[in-house]
Amino acid sequence: MSPNSWQTYFDSHAHEYMSQWFTQSWREEVDFLEQQLGLKPGKRILDVGCGAGRHTVELARRGYQVTGLDFSTGMLAEAKRRAQEAGVEVEWIHGDATQFTSEEKYDGAICMLEAAIGLIAVNGDPHEHDLAVMRAVCAVLNSGATFIVEVPNAIRMLRNLSEEAIANNEFDLERMVNTSRATWDTPEGVEKGIMTSARNYVPTELKLMLQLSGFSVNAFSGKSASHAPIELDDYTIIAIARKE
Repeated sequence: MSPNSWQTYFDSHAHEYMSQWFTQSWREEVDFLEQQLGLKPGKRILDVGCGAGRHTVELARRGYQVTGLDFSTGMLAEAKRRAQEAGVEVEWIHGDATQFTSEEKYDGAICMLEAAIGLIAVNGDPHEHDLAVMRAVCAVLNSGATFIVEVPNAIRMLRNLSEEAIANNEFDLERMVNTSRATWDTPEGVEKGIMTSARNYVPTELKLMLQLSGFSVNAFSGKSASHAPIELDDYTIIAIARKE
C-alpha cells in the first residue's frame, strides 16, 4: 500500500476533529447503527477507522464490547480520552485496516464517514485499498454478521462537478476520486495543509465491491440517522451488508 497522507492529516487535526459539522449527530447515528446491527448488549462490535471514537464510545456506553481500530495515533489519543471521560472500557488498536487480522470473531462491524473505506493515498489504487479493507473485515466477522458502511456519494459529486475541476486534476472520472488540500489549525493557530484523495461511490459499485468481499447487501440509506432512501444530493450513502 502507498503511504497515506490521511494519516498525517488525522494525527495533526485530531484535537479539533470533533468540531466538524458531520460529527455532531453521533447519538442519532448510534441509534441507527444499534437498530441495524440488531445485537444485544454484550456482543462484540468492530469500529473500523474509529477516529476520535464518537460511535465507539457511545456503543460501549450502551453495553457492547467494542474494538476501535485506527491508523492515527492522534485520533486514538482523543478517543481514549473520550472513553475515560465516559467511564467505559474499549479495546483500542493502532493499525492499518487493510491488514487487520484477529483471532477473535466479531458479531458486527461499522465503517462510517471519514473512516477507512474511501480514504486512499494520493495516486493510490482505490479498488485495491477498499477491497482490502472490506475483505479484512469480512474475515473477522461471524457468519451472518452485519457490516454497515458509509461512503461519499458520487452522484452528489458528479452533479456539482465542473470541467475546470477535471482539468485541474481535482477529480478523476476514471477512478471516481477527488483530490484536494485538507487544512487544519495547529493548537498555536498556525494553518497547515496536505493533499488528500477520497474515493466516491454510486450504490451499484459499492454493492459489487461488498459482494466481491464476501457480503450480501440488504439495504441502502442516504442518511446515517434514518432509514431514508438515497437522494441525489445526499452527502453520503450507507450500505447495510451481511456476511454470507
